[in-house]
Amino acid sequence: MALRTFVKISDVTNLSDARYCAGMLVNYMGFSIDPLSVEAKSIEEFMAITSWLAGVGFVGEFITNEPALILETAKAYEVEIIETIHPQIVAELKRSGLKVILKISNQELSTLPSDLYCDYLHIFSTDFETEIDLDQLGKLNEKYPVLLGFGVKPENIIHLVDSGKISGIAMAGGDEIKPGYKDYDELADILEPLEIED
Repeated sequence: MALRTFVKISDVTNLSDARYCAGMLVNYMGFSIDPLSVEAKSIEEFMAITSWLAGVGFVGEFITNEPALILETAKAYEVEIIETIHPQIVAELKRSGLKVILKISNQELSTLPSDLYCDYLHIFSTDFETEIDLDQLGKLNEKYPVLLGFGVKPENIIHLVDSGKISGIAMAGGDEIKPGYKDYDELADILEPLEIED
C-alpha cells in the first residue's frame, strides 16, 4: 500500500495519531518543538512517540524567528526537517543543510520574496471559506513544491491530487478523546481515498 500524493501531518500530539498516520504511510509528521511555544513537546515526549515509528520524516515546527535557537533545538531533537513561518530566515536555515518547509497563509502569498528557496511551501488559510485557486497554486508549484493545507475535503481530494497543480497535502493531527482512544474519521476520510493497492 502507498498514498498517491505526498502527505504531511502537522501538530502531532499523541501516539495514536502518529501510529495511524505511519501505518497509512504518510511522508512527514510535524511536532511543535519550539522552546518558546507552550505547545512544545519535550525531548522525552517527542522520543516517546517517535521511537515507535519507522519510515516517516519528522518535522520540527517552530514559531520563533531566531535561527540559532531553531538549529540548536533541531540538533537536540535530531530532526532533519524544519518548518518555519518566517520567510526571512529560510536562507539561513537552509545553509545548515537541513530541509526547510515554509508555512505561509494563502493571504500572504503575494509577499513571498522573489529569491526565496525552500524545500516545500505549506500553504494554509485562516479563512475557512477561502476558495482554492488551482492556477495560482500551479504557478507556485513550479518553483516550490506546494503542500496544500486548506480546503482539502473527501469530495475534492482526488481532483486536487490529479490536477497536477500541487505536490501534496498537509493536514493536522488532533487530540485524543482519552489516552489510547482516538476518532480517526477526519484523517481517514482524506487518507483512505488516497490509498494505492500494491
